[in-house]
Amino acid sequence: MIKAAEKQELDMENDFKKRIQAAFKPRGESEDEVYPTVVKPKWGNAVHDGEISGLLKESIQSVKKMAEKEKLSQSEAAESWTFQKALEILEPYLQPTNPQAHHPVPRITDEAYQSLKFLWTFHPASFLRIRASLSSSLDNKWEVQRRLVTVTTQITQKTIVENWMLIRNALLDGLQNERRTSLKFYEVRLQLAQEFPNIVYYSDLFLPVFSRILEDEVANTGQTLRPFLRSWMGDHESSRRLKTPISEKLYQLKIELSQDLSEDLRASEITRGVDVWTVHHWIKCLGLGQPKKLDDWTDDEVLFSMEKLQKLITGMSRNEAIPWHESASRAWLIETFGQEIYTQQLDLLCNKCKQIRARLVSHEDHRWKNNGSSVIKILDGQEEDKLKFADHGLDFKLIQAIKIIRSVNQQFRADWNSLFDSCPSKLTSNQKDFIKIWFADNFI
Repeated sequence: MIKAAEKQELDMENDFKKRIQAAFKPRGESEDEVYPTVVKPKWGNAVHDGEISGLLKESIQSVKKMAEKEKLSQSEAAESWTFQKALEILEPYLQPTNPQAHHPVPRITDEAYQSLKFLWTFHPASFLRIRASLSSSLDNKWEVQRRLVTVTTQITQKTIVENWMLIRNALLDGLQNERRTSLKFYEVRLQLAQEFPNIVYYSDLFLPVFSRILEDEVANTGQTLRPFLRSWMGDHESSRRLKTPISEKLYQLKIELSQDLSEDLRASEITRGVDVWTVHHWIKCLGLGQPKKLDDWTDDEVLFSMEKLQKLITGMSRNEAIPWHESASRAWLIETFGQEIYTQQLDLLCNKCKQIRARLVSHEDHRWKNNGSSVIKILDGQEEDKLKFADHGLDFKLIQAIKIIRSVNQQFRADWNSLFDSCPSKLTSNQKDFIKIWFADNFI
């Protein structure tokens, strides 16, 4: 059986492999076409770009010398040279000597992108060694993954824009005026010709007034919007852009942030890997920066937010290699609103949910049982505690195990250090403090 730490490592390794491959070849490594019948010249930039032409000459000469000097095969020398060159280009962005957590990654230049694209074409497998190299320099595995996610997302944006220009021109050639206008509408509305389009604009597409954009055929492609985007962006990027809001009440994701904060959020998406879609949901569900105070929320509003935050947490644990408590999005919320405010709002929401349970789940009042399965799950399953555990990076099963151990072993009821030493998982000081406080509040 794979241990939790080993599984995390394997998940992150596989996640990077998928991301770096999709960054250069969104449709898959076996696909030469960027869209059906649209081919991007494999070595096009080596022909038209003087700098890349020089890199091609360097690769031929260096690989030959390396093979002779180190007694390597041509393939081994090509991999070694490509890996070293890619590291050299990526060093100013990944900054392996800077251990700071949530360190911003500078935006990759067009020149660096073109060089990396050439190197990927020259020997793609060499890029898979980059993660191990960065891990050898940084002790924080989550920081390693955050920087790699940020860099690969930046590369993806450049690839998508570059591919779109080829696809757009190919599609326009075969369209009449009306269809050409339609395609240009999609290009402008979805900001297809720019890197890091505004995700909020995409969320607006789920409003009823824009439903036809999702349902109608895109130009003359024979596809509606979602499959059209997936056909050339790939699964990961198309899903990142076209995320369905987790509730009808959250269709409109616009939140009340100052212009400075809005600009900082957009910049953090690019340089720190913050998920704007997720941040907007958390701000709404925690009542951060909103005119109506959480204290004044109705029971329905409290349960609604609790349910949606649980869905966000569950979705991240299922689809992302970085858990919520280590995510760039959570870090941005805490830096922006402050640790005290963030914790206060989360505690307030959880406490109000607990009060609702105490009031409604009584012999006198069973109205909650008629409110649907999701409400029953929240009230019956202590979801507010599970949310707090997840926010601190703690597995609910670990808390259950600690509860059982303390109930049968009197020593562990008085000696937390011995109990923590016996845990299979290594806990941080913050996690230990939270566990002690939570047990003091909930158990004698």
